[in-house]
Amino acid sequence: MKKTLEPLVLAPAGKGYLWGGERLKTEYNKDLQISPLAETWECSVHPDGPSTVMNGEYAGRKLNEVIEERPDLIGSKSDTFPILVKFIDAAKDLS
Repeated sequence: MKKTLEPLVLAPAGKGYLWGGERLKTEYNKDLQISPLAETWECSVHPDGPSTVMNGEYAGRKLNEVIEERPDLIGSKSDTFPILVKFIDAAKDLS
């Protein structure tokens, strides 16, 4: 019998660039120690900022590691998860 998996709650990776601001922290409650905070990568397997699983049996592990171990979770024939979801706070002109 196949084990049921609960939805994965992800913690984002943060990116600090000169053009970032504080809105991701103040308006979206992103608790990251980066200032200015320009981007949060909400759902990412990118090597420069993978998301971290926060719940269940995979808690504390990087999303890319979980998908490598359980490729059936993404239901795709792709070798990787082809989506990067990010929030951007462009407080200044982009670099």
